[in-house]
Amino acid sequence: MLYKVVSDNFSFVCRFRRHPRARSYTLSIRPDGAVLLTMPQRGSVRFAQKFVREKHAWIFRQLVHSSRESQTEGLFRKYSATDYIRFRNRARAVLFRDVSLVNRLYQFSVGDISVRNQRSRWGSCSQNGDLSFNFRTYFLPEQLRQYIVAHELCHIAQPNHSSDFWDLVARFVPEHRLIRRQLRSFE
Repeated sequence: MLYKVVSDNFSFVCRFRRHPRARSYTLSIRPDGAVLLTMPQRGSVRFAQKFVREKHAWIFRQLVHSSRESQTEGLFRKYSATDYIRFRNRARAVLFRDVSLVNRLYQFSVGDISVRNQRSRWGSCSQNGDLSFNFRTYFLPEQLRQYIVAHELCHIAQPNHSSDFWDLVARFVPEHRLIRRQLRSFE
């Protein structure tokens, strides 16, 4: 049986499943995001509906958590060599375009641009202006990817995280604080 719950800020469908060995009502969130309530064989559907409504805040938190996990799961899983090469080439094309677009504002002298399989960072900038990006930036929303590009470009002029550096970043990405918080959800 399916039961739809509509709350102030979200709605979801919960599937009720009767189980002969169930002694209590238990909620679970499946990996695909489906909400499942397991109930005793002779349990009351009305009580099950009330139970789900009372637990809607917990369900919301679990659904948000599982959606964040699914966003990052694709980013940091291991890729085969052929997948890595394919995504790296796609990322290279997108990042070259983004560097060109963002650098129209800054007019920095950019060295080489490389795309790599970096484990712990989205990008880096060397002392001579070479930019290196993680191929996984390809999977990020465009706004986040362009923030990373602007961030690394600004390191050409300011090789630190001083207030002057953040002022430079803010010229292209005024809402950089918000975007940095969003980016953390992908790490």
